[in-house]
Amino acid sequence: MSVFPLRAIYMTEPLQDAPSPVRILVSVPKKRFKHAVDRNRMKRQVREAYRLNKHELYQLAAEHGLLVSIAFICITDEPVESAKVEKSMKKILANIADRIIQQK
Repeated sequence: MSVFPLRAIYMTEPLQDAPSPVRILVSVPKKRFKHAVDRNRMKRQVREAYRLNKHELYQLAAEHGLLVSIAFICITDEPVESAKVEKSMKKILANIADRIIQQK
């Protein structure tokens, strides 16, 4: 699923001995951001937006006994404001939560 400036790919599996019910990967391609400073800034923005909004998904995954693996991929070529990244993150996490509920 894509919500500008992020695209998310996720996978669920039964929770076994994982230390937490959700794990993430953040990818900012060098093709999109040529300078490491810009890539690192975008990664920080994505991680912070996730940290602030992860609680609902954590609770849902734990209740259903699932391990949710999510990859966040940056799809923009230009730097984006943190507020826009957070808004995108909220929509993506809500969509994933809705799909987990529908699966059960």
